[in-house]
Amino acid sequence: GCPGVDDAVAAHLRRHFANVTDLDVSASRVGDAGLDSIFAGMRWLACLRARKCGRITEKGITQLSAFVKLRQTLRTLDLREATGFSDDSRLLLLAEGASRLHEILLGGCRQVESLGLLGLRRDVGTLDVRRLDLSQLPQVHQGAMVLGAVASGCRHLVELRLDGLGAAVDDSAL
Repeated sequence: GCPGVDDAVAAHLRRHFANVTDLDVSASRVGDAGLDSIFAGMRWLACLRARKCGRITEKGITQLSAFVKLRQTLRTLDLREATGFSDDSRLLLLAEGASRLHEILLGGCRQVESLGLLGLRRDVGTLDVRRLDLSQLPQVHQGAMVLGAVASGCRHLVELRLDGLGAAVDDSAL
């Protein structure tokens, strides 16, 4: 982790490292203001790892959604164990820009619920997600419904993590 990295450091990164394509701020103190700086300055960002960043709230997820929609460069999003945003804000991200993401890692985001994951159900095969981590999501209780959404929207999926999913899956419901 990088506990010394905060929003001020993110603003510095914005000014001096505009061509960065892969950024890992996991376990840092980067919050919404830091994300705003990162998105404003790093136009070619393809991979953002913000695992265990509890200061990212709904505002930060909304900024992330706008970045994904506008720039269309982000392919990997790692928000594992980031618990500061609501399930509703993640729905916005999936609705706005998930079709461009190749990796969505949400494992350990305790606030994610079954209904939120239904954002993965889009027109059949329209999501380009190849790696999806839905592990350790205790609020997800309708495993079959979630897997149905994943199966219909994520036709290119090659890696799916479901360990610790909140409920057993009934194959007949798929």
